[in-house]
Amino acid sequence: MDISFTLGIFWYVVFVFSTVLHEFAHVIVGLRLGGGLGAKDARLTLDPYYYMKREPFGMVVLPIVFLLTSGMLIGWASVPYNPIWAMRYPKKAALMSLAGPLTNLLLAVVAIVLSFFGVLLGIFEMGEYDSFSHIIVASQSGLLNNIATLLSITVILNLSLFVFNMIPFYPLDGSSAIALILPPSLYTRFRMRIFNPQFHIFGMFISLMIFNMLIGPIYTVALRLIGMAEKFL
Repeated sequence: MDISFTLGIFWYVVFVFSTVLHEFAHVIVGLRLGGGLGAKDARLTLDPYYYMKREPFGMVVLPIVFLLTSGMLIGWASVPYNPIWAMRYPKKAALMSLAGPLTNLLLAVVAIVLSFFGVLLGIFEMGEYDSFSHIIVASQSGLLNNIATLLSITVILNLSLFVFNMIPFYPLDGSSAIALILPPSLYTRFRMRIFNPQFHIFGMFISLMIFNMLIGPIYTVALRLIGMAEKFL
């Protein structure tokens, strides 16, 4: 997608905000469960610089390069993780892994609800179906239109982060979260396969294919939920 410089800033700000909250959720659950964080520099903080310092390429370089060259946004962040603890307590590790994507889902739901009531109250109206940056728009330029843009991006970006991270292939969060539904013996065999370095590239390729199949229908549902507000006008 082609985006302007201002839209690029909006996308990057929402990306940093959403990613920091995602990682913050991992940290807080890991601390509550005990042992999940495997390094001394693990911190319960919302300071973006902490996460940028840990992953400068994934948090700063790659997202900005992709925004400037393709209009797409790709990036990642991380927190210290204790793999020995995760192997010993797979269900606790699953809860820690789930915390990040569920935070993104919550952000998306909040943005959908705010967008719905914005349309319902006549503050916003539905925008272009194929414009990820403008699924809702304000009737005039200025602050309200900027808010509409930020809400649109928050919906799209956080739904994407939720869906992609829930796919059960390493290093995505779903690879650990699946321990909640698999029997221990089956999860042990599953883990041995997907955590094998030889599987990583193949796993990411499959993950992208699954993501591309799932995200379109999920976007459509989100847009229809927001658009339902127009029926009450």
